Amino acid sequence: MLSAKELTTELNHLQLPLEKDGTTAAEDRDRPTTQEVAAYLRNVISDLDATWADFFKRLGLPRRKLTSVLVTPEQGRAVSQCQEPARVIVIRYDTPNAVFCGADQRSPAGAGSIYLPVTTLQKVWEGDLFGKRVPSREAGDHSAAIIVAHEYAHYVTDELRWQFQQRWVTYPNPTGKWNELLADCMAGVWAAHTHITPHDVNESVIALKSIGDYDYNSPDHHGTPEERMNAVLVGFNGIPGRYAPRTPAACVAKYWKTTA
Repeated sequence: MLSAKELTTELNHLQLPLEKDGTTAAEDRDRPTTQEVAAYLRNVISDLDATWADFFKRLGLPRRKLTSVLVTPEQGRAVSQCQEPARVIVIRYDTPNAVFCGADQRSPAGAGSIYLPVTTLQKVWEGDLFGKRVPSREAGDHSAAIIVAHEYAHYVTDELRWQFQQRWVTYPNPTGKWNELLADCMAGVWAAHTHITPHDVNESVIALKSIGDYDYNSPDHHGTPEERMNAVLVGFNGIPGRYAPRTPAACVAKYWKTTA
């Protein structure tokens, strides 16, 4: 089993290219409708699909498809194939979290699903981050987008590991908070590639910082507010002297860990 250091070598110093047409930009309204949020999320997903597909292509790796499920008030709920103790995970339109389920096979040769509760992400846009309030001036469309990008990043790291495993090269799974901080960082890499303003950067950083926690002994510990803020900023800025901005290898070097 190889280490993250070897994986950073495989990834080289590939950067995500800067977005050309601003497809992830939205009118940053204080109170968007669920229809406006759903339309925006579809644009975000489309850009995530295209951007990470290009990254895998540049690595010379095929890519299994991720399914993205928008759970709207009209749909009500979606049932995943992942399980909590004794029951499958059901995601409602207002479930206070977005979810990645790597066990889902919703399409042939699929590689999991992300579930995006639209009403919850509408609230995130408005400054209600899973029950934690931030001032509306520090929230907006990129608050919701960075949450989506975080869940998508779980798929990206799973798929990287799986694709290299098909070549008889095995890397350990990142564990505990490192898996979450790695996803924060990869989300920052993607966000940095979009047409993003300083205000948008602040929305992204504040969103992830706001949902950090100090539950060190919990299996669901995602990292402290400071750790989550720093992780997304590594994605934006890279590691000075080592990795340029928008470089996934910077995230792997810093956060692909299996230690406490």
